[in-house]
Amino acid sequence: MSKRLSELVVGDYVLRWLGGLPQPMRLPVKQVRADRIVCLGGWEFDRKTGAEIDEDLGWGLDGVTGSFIEPESNINPGDFRGQAMYRLAALIDAGKIPREPNESVAEAMRRTLQDMTEEQVRQMLYELESGEPG
Repeated sequence: MSKRLSELVVGDYVLRWLGGLPQPMRLPVKQVRADRIVCLGGWEFDRKTGAEIDEDLGWGLDGVTGSFIEPESNINPGDFRGQAMYRLAALIDAGKIPREPNESVAEAMRRTLQDMTEEQVRQMLYELESGEPG
């Protein structure tokens, strides 16, 4: 079982998922602060959500981000991504993430996340991670 973001320490590894890329970047944690995780390369992430913080791009301030991290686990990232995509498809099929005709999954997620409260995002992420309906 992998750690939670709040349990990461310097030297742990995280997987950085960047929009549009099929495989994550594996990054070492270089610094842990009360509200942020800083990785090799200076990338900063919110310690609660894993969302990348980049003030110059406006990322991480209002839930808008271009990438996020998750603690590295013993699961092959490709396998995890496949499982997460399967669960994401199940959430879309269940109507929990509405998808317009001819809209990509990424577009549906982006639109849906903009309209959600922080608690709703947490619940959706829990459902994706656990595979359990909320």
